Amino acid sequence: MKYLSFLVLFVCFSCIEPNVKDMLGDDFRLYKHTPAWSLAKAVEDEDTT
Repeated sequence: MKYLSFLVLFVCFSCIEPNVKDMLGDDFRLYKHTPAWSLAKAVEDEDTT
């Protein structure tokens, strides 16, 4: 039971997005909810079209 509760907590907290202040300049998630988001996703996915 102890391991199951640890696993559930781990899964729940792993889904939380990190704080913007903790991200480096090359992290594409910095551009989320901005006009440059589609470009940032294309760069991250290496989509040249």
